[in-house]
Amino acid sequence: MPVKRSEISELAYTKRKIESNISNFSAWHQRSKVLTSLWDAGKLDKVRAIEEEFDLVRNAMYTDPNDQSVWIYHRWLVGPGDDKVVIEREVTSIQELLDIQPDSKWCMDSLVFYKRLLLRRHGCGLDNEERARLEKECADLLNDLQNVDPDRRQRYLDLCEFPLDTPTSHAKGWSHQAH
Repeated sequence: MPVKRSEISELAYTKRKIESNISNFSAWHQRSKVLTSLWDAGKLDKVRAIEEEFDLVRNAMYTDPNDQSVWIYHRWLVGPGDDKVVIEREVTSIQELLDIQPDSKWCMDSLVFYKRLLLRRHGCGLDNEERARLEKECADLLNDLQNVDPDRRQRYLDLCEFPLDTPTSHAKGWSHQAH
């Protein structure tokens, strides 16, 4: 019977597994569970740990921008969108990656997701010009996604029509958000 690792050991173990294979969805998922437990117990500085996690996930994004595990974990880390500064920072980071990888489906999809999250959660604080710019950028990205990912063309067409004031799911299956 295997010996149960401490949560800190489990965190180190998941990091080693991710570093050896960033596509290891189980390791990313387990990491989210361990971090949540450590934060809830007050055993780990949440603010510092989240920034370290953003560094880890950004490195993984640049390593393989087509790996969905990384992007799903990133959405869990961003959480429900309460922190506008975090969303804007991550949009900038993802846009930089998209500039290098212009056909990255996950970069485009995530930019749409986060820009729509900005509009939905923080739209009241934006002026009309900023809202219009974000909406146009989303529409342009959704149009590009139809070409990059034709199997999901209807999904992107539907997103163009989806009202922003209706909540969408994010990171389904990972019940506790980082924020």
